[in-house]
Order: sequence, then structure tokens, then C-alpha cells
Amino acid sequence: MPLPSSTSRAASGAGLAQVLDLLAPGEGRRDEYLAVGPSGRPSFLLPRDRRVAVAACRSYNALRTPAVRRRRRAVSAVVGVGLGPVLADPVVATGPSLDPGGRPLLEELADLLGSGPLSAAVGMGGMDDWWTPVLQLFDDAGQPVGYAKIGTTPLAADLVRNEARMLRHLRRHPPRRLVVPRVVGHGVWAGCQVVVTEPLPADVRALDRTMPPRCPLVGPGSPTSNSLLTASSWWGSVREQLGRPTGAAGARTCAVLDALDRRCDGVEVPLGLSHGDWVPWNLAVRHDGDGPALVAWDWEYGATDAPLGLDDVHGGYVVARQRGADVAGALSVALLHGREVRHDPSLLDLLAVVHPASLLSRELLRSALAPQSARPDGLTPEGAEVLAVLERRLGVGTEAAA
Repeated sequence: MPLPSSTSRAASGAGLAQVLDLLAPGEGRRDEYLAVGPSGRPSFLLPRDRRVAVAACRSYNALRTPAVRRRRRAVSAVVGVGLGPVLADPVVATGPSLDPGGRPLLEELADLLGSGPLSAAVGMGGMDDWWTPVLQLFDDAGQPVGYAKIGTTPLAADLVRNEARMLRHLRRHPPRRLVVPRVVGHGVWAGCQVVVTEPLPADVRALDRTMPPRCPLVGPGSPTSNSLLTASSWWGSVREQLGRPTGAAGARTCAVLDALDRRCDGVEVPLGLSHGDWVPWNLAVRHDGDGPALVAWDWEYGATDAPLGLDDVHGGYVVARQRGADVAGALSVALLHGREVRHDPSLLDLLAVVHPASLLSRELLRSALAPQSARPDGLTPEGAEVLAVLERRLGVGTEAAA
């Protein structure tokens, strides 16, 4: 069942005010929440309803780090005895719905899920141009009934749209021993892309967050032959972004693109399913009668025809960045991790340039759709560092001469 479409203003920017606008219950009504964390920039938004707030603090705690689990337990204990305002700022969602039809978001989602009234808890971390607010939805009994991810900016809308496409593809072509959420609905509300998925299995357990995953993603079926990289639609989208910049940055990215075209011309690689953000905090494990299975969510960057091994390299890169490595150091760590997981030297040699090219394409997309994130030359700070590494590896530009 699709969400009803509408054309209207979408919320812009990110933060607590934006989420409260999304949760506006309608003219003349108000819903109270508890903003847990630093005043004005909380880490967690809870409904004021005591039973639902406690359930939100306790649900899926096996996915949290030990420190977060301890904080959630403490918050749950305080909220459970009615003292939530002692440790959290009371905030209010009020006013008319952002949707021009006047229908509040939570009412639309309740109709979609076929449930009674819904409450929402929202994790508030990572608020930037890429941020897609995720509402964890609960019924009156405090049971989780689903997730709603909302793309409020052009960049975030693209990500939500791609995630819905990928999740539907994966339900039609399920990978071996991989569990993905089912899409309940996808559409537009108040000009925002919205995808609604079923809850995660209750028995999921976290992976070690300090190490990149050592469990390669295996798509449905077995690849029987390699394909030309240039035939990949995923690679086509990377090339398209690299060719967009103008000015000084454009001259550099065009030189890199020319070198990549020479490097990749006629090259065949195994192409297949890619998650796009294969990191421990987007993965979990569960056990059933057939043994352990992976559970994977956040398919915003997913693709069906990316080079195999890309996820392994990217997972190494992101975890290294999380642990404090600079871009150049993290890209080196990424290749080391890739070699531990994939034993194909020629593939890893290609990924040494294809992976940073894909990172650069993401940063160029951010520059295009969120210009405030870019420097005067049109590159984001991370994009500039990735471009320098790519120039060195390809032997082009000033970095190659240095």
C-alpha cells in the first residue's frame, strides 16, 4: 500500500526543530516528547507516554554499544517512575501538519501499518546533509511495529528512494543467509520521500563495532563469469558525478576521469550485489534452525552491479575513519582489509582506484545538492582529500608530481 503523494514544502535543515515539525499533530493539538542529551542537540527523542518511552529505551538494546546500553537502562529507570523531565528536556510538537492535506504523519503511518495510534522515538545522531530521520514506531502497548525513514533534503530524498528500490529488489531476489527488512510502504508525504519497513527481528545481536565485517556479502546465485566494469550502471553513475564539477575542481576530476577510463577500459570484474555501507552498525546476527544469518539494514547506497569486494574495502575505510584515521590512512587500511577478505590481487588493484572514485562521487553529489558543505573550489573537505589520494594512485595532477 503506497503512502499518499502530495506536493508541498519539505522541512529543510536538520535537528530537533525539524523532527518536531515532522511530528506536528495538527491544528490545535500538541504531543509532548522528552529530548535526552545536551540541551538543544539531544541524542534521543522519546514520546512522553511512560510505557512507550520505556519500551523505546529497552528495544534492540543488544545492538547498542555497552555504554549506550547503560545509558538507555538508566533513562528507562528514571522515565519508568515518571521522572523523565529530571534528566531530559520536555519539548512539544504542535501546530498544523506539514502536509497541505492536513494529515499528520503519524496518522498516515498508522493507516499504512493498519494499527491504532502510533508513537515515535527518534535517534538524533549524525545530523548533516546526509541525515535521514528514522522514526521507530510503537503501538499503544509499547510494541515496535516498524520504522519510517524520511528524506527531507534533495540529497536525503535520493538516498531514501534508492533504499526502497534496493529493499524491494532483495525481497524478490533474496541473498543466501541474509535477512533484510520488508518494505511496508514507500511514497511522498509533505514533499519528503518516506519509506516504511517492518521491525527488525527481536533476537538480533550486534557485531563487533571496532573491526570491519569479515563476512563478505553473497548475492543470490553464484556468479558464473566476469563482466566489463564499463557495462555496470553503478560505475556509470560514479563516472557521471566525476564529470559534473566545473572550474579548478572540474579540471582535476576530469583528469582523474580520463585516467580511470584508461585504467578500466576492457577490464572485466565480478559484478554483483553491494550494500554500499557494509559496516558493523548496519549489520547484526541472528540464529535460526539453519544456523547464523546476517541481518542488514540501511541500504541507501545499495547497488546490484557493483564490483564484488567493494563493500569489504569500504567497510575497512569507514571503520578506520571512525577510529580516527585521516582519509589517506583509512584508504590504505581499506585495501589491507580487502586483501584479508578477498584473495584476488587483480581485483584489489582495481578497487584501489575504483573505491576512492566512488567516495569522491558521493562527496561531489553532496557538493551539488548541499552547496553549503563545500569549499570555494566546490569540493567538500573529505572530497578534496580523496581526490588527492586518487590523483597519486592514478599518477595524474599535482599530487602525482609531488
